Amino acid sequence: MLKTYLTLDVWNELKDRKTRNGVGLYDCIRSGIENTDSKIGVYAGDAESYAVFAALFAPVIAECHPGYREGGQQPSDMDAKHFRPGNPDPDGNSIVSVRIRVARNICGYRLRPTATGNEDLEVEQRVKSAAALFSGDLAGTYRPVGDWGASPSHLPDAEDHIFERGDRFQEAAGLNRNWPGGRGVFANKARSFFAWVNEEDQLRLISIQRNADIAAAFARLCEAVETVERVLEFQRSDTYGYLSSCPTNLGTGLRASFHMRLPLSGGSQEFQNVCMQQRLAVRSIFGEQSAMSGNIYDISNKRRLGLSEVECLHEILEGAMKLIDLEKSFAARTTTRAHLN
Repeated sequence: MLKTYLTLDVWNELKDRKTRNGVGLYDCIRSGIENTDSKIGVYAGDAESYAVFAALFAPVIAECHPGYREGGQQPSDMDAKHFRPGNPDPDGNSIVSVRIRVARNICGYRLRPTATGNEDLEVEQRVKSAAALFSGDLAGTYRPVGDWGASPSHLPDAEDHIFERGDRFQEAAGLNRNWPGGRGVFANKARSFFAWVNEEDQLRLISIQRNADIAAAFARLCEAVETVERVLEFQRSDTYGYLSSCPTNLGTGLRASFHMRLPLSGGSQEFQNVCMQQRLAVRSIFGEQSAMSGNIYDISNKRRLGLSEVECLHEILEGAMKLIDLEKSFAARTTTRAHLN
């Protein structure tokens, strides 16, 4: 996207501009410059970057969020009562687990690509204070990354739910500086809720359900967000909603994903067609840059901007149900062929 939208005219328009925090165009594009195979290649250095460098960011944002139209009011709906789905996988054959997370950044700080080490430490302390308010099922423990030692063995069942030093894309963006200072993970006792501090964004709140009950995962997340918002104010604009360092997470900042077992239809052309039609993103269960492994796919909502959190969930739910129907149709075809043979 950086190659497409950073034309010579845009470069000449933006190359000498700075935000009030001193963020320049190079701060926003250096990841894409150093990694020409990046899908996007741009990160915002602070909230003002989206306005100062709008000639670059606006078309990138439009492509990242299909159907979004510039100038609208970004809605928000974090009320679990407004989301009452049925069970998308009553047989329990296809959906292994549900993960819902939101990305948030605290008012008064630069976004993580340009934030200082002192800002990271201050954010960490503020999030720890907010986490102390968690009670009941959300109560748990915060562990700084520096306490993990050579491996994350201090966190039981941690392999899916911690973060490591960022990849080469995040390295070039500046997200790894001062590692591991100011980074850590809060985990509740049941390992169904996590808070990542100072990864790609200052705060990632993550709810996990080890079955298909997406409503339960969302209710837990809503409670966590409501608790944190008692003491923390998040960066937000009327147009782009909750602000994030990566333009893909603007709007709701919500990524809902199903880990789906699709041994027959997964990867087929029909599978790809459904994902495109339903605006679904597909990745490995081991992370965004990881190779696909086995028959389990991470299926998530591609759009986060221009629709509310509840609408995001309805979109991923509808897509997951279509993929389950597709898997059943492949099974029926296999049975029919076996019968004919």
